[in-house]
Amino acid sequence: MIQKSLNNVLKDPRLVGKLQLELITFSEGTEAVLKGSKYEEDLKMLVKKGVIVAQCLNSLKARNISPDQVYDFIAIVPSANGELVIRHAEGWAIIKP
Repeated sequence: MIQKSLNNVLKDPRLVGKLQLELITFSEGTEAVLKGSKYEEDLKMLVKKGVIVAQCLNSLKARNISPDQVYDFIAIVPSANGELVIRHAEGWAIIKP
């Protein structure tokens, strides 16, 4: 479902080549980026299309999950909220599914 929504944005002719997307996983979304999850191919496809996919380190710590358990192609950010604040300050729009 995530990939379908983002694919629609990525294919919108009005937006092609004009935006960057970042998907930040945290809380229960953490499970999607753990090695062995059913979302590996979907996540790889998003990254291949230029989407930044990042995982919140605070969520990993809260769940006693090592960053080594996250797919290697996923970025780790100190906190999801911090990443959102930084991106907002940079002028990014925040869309919450």
